Amino acid sequence: MLSLIFTPFKMRMLRFITLLFLLITVLRHTQAKNDSLIIKKVKTPVGYSLRTHLGGIYKHTPAYEKIGTIKKTYATEISVIIPKTGTHNWHQAFNYPEVFFSLLFTDYGSPYLGKSISALANIQMDAIKTDAYSIYLRLGAGAAFITERFDSLTNPQNEIIGSHINDVNKIGLGININFLSNWRFNGGLSLSHFSNGSIKKPNRGINVRCIELGISYIPIFDKIKSPEFVCNKQRKIGVQSKIGWGLTNQYEYPEKIFQVWSASFVTSIFTGKYNSLLIGFGTEYNWYIHQLINDNKSDYPSLKKEQISIILGDELLFGKTGISYQMHRVVNNAMQKENWRTRMGLNYYFADIDIKRCSRTFLGVGLIAHKFTALYAEACAGFVF
Repeated sequence: MLSLIFTPFKMRMLRFITLLFLLITVLRHTQAKNDSLIIKKVKTPVGYSLRTHLGGIYKHTPAYEKIGTIKKTYATEISVIIPKTGTHNWHQAFNYPEVFFSLLFTDYGSPYLGKSISALANIQMDAIKTDAYSIYLRLGAGAAFITERFDSLTNPQNEIIGSHINDVNKIGLGININFLSNWRFNGGLSLSHFSNGSIKKPNRGINVRCIELGISYIPIFDKIKSPEFVCNKQRKIGVQSKIGWGLTNQYEYPEKIFQVWSASFVTSIFTGKYNSLLIGFGTEYNWYIHQLINDNKSDYPSLKKEQISIILGDELLFGKTGISYQMHRVVNNAMQKENWRTRMGLNYYFADIDIKRCSRTFLGVGLIAHKFTALYAEACAGFVF
């Protein structure tokens, strides 16, 4: 009977998966043993948060005129909070930050834009922290489902968003006011950006500015002072090389998706143990511009098929995770006079920053934008040495 269900190929795959599972289990156990030599293990505390958002949409493009009056934007956010207890050195360096996993329900205030539900991962860091209050910076990213998108027949007014599935990026600044032993009031300002990364036009982006008010519960837990771990390669300067690949859809060719290939070579200057200043240069070959030039659709005679840019940015390092923000200045007129662009990036390094300051491979994603409009999203891989 088993031979009828499991063919020889399926049996080989089952054995392979079983061996892979055993190998991963052994490696995880070994890593846990190594970590336990320098870090004390504790039970992870879990907290909760409920916030309400009140604000409006920043009308950064004339396309919003077709929508007409937009009412106030309302949102409700429900979060699970995981405070970092100090089991890694970067927890202490960032003053014991908190990781939020949130569901965000947003009403944009217009029937043409509709509503959205978003799932985000956030990290909240305290710049100032006392027993009575704390002032925090919060960074988040995730995915959003927007109910109303552009449709030439049923929703032609919405020339803002052309897809239901979008990414969302969020930054916030606020204050926590503590009361009782483990409760606190939350208040602050936030900016959320919704975009599909130019995979489907139109993609002018929705930018929501809000005031946030809420309440949070955080259990009492012991903060660990883990021993300072010093790696063998505490260089002050490293070099990051990266290649990336993305897709973009543009108005001149509404039915086509174009590839974008990029590369960068950046010097990382460590201004702190978990922060580096990025200075270097990058290049990009955009097949959309390639098509424009070949079809003589460009109004700019100096347009180049490839771009060369100077890069200036900063990266925060949280163990194996890096969050970066970069400014790119195009120096060879490749972007149709749009010479400034930004890149928000998230990298996963295959070695902890505490163990290897340099010589680390990584995989990542990035969102490249001009002003408030995303040009494309990319997947990337690279190496730091």
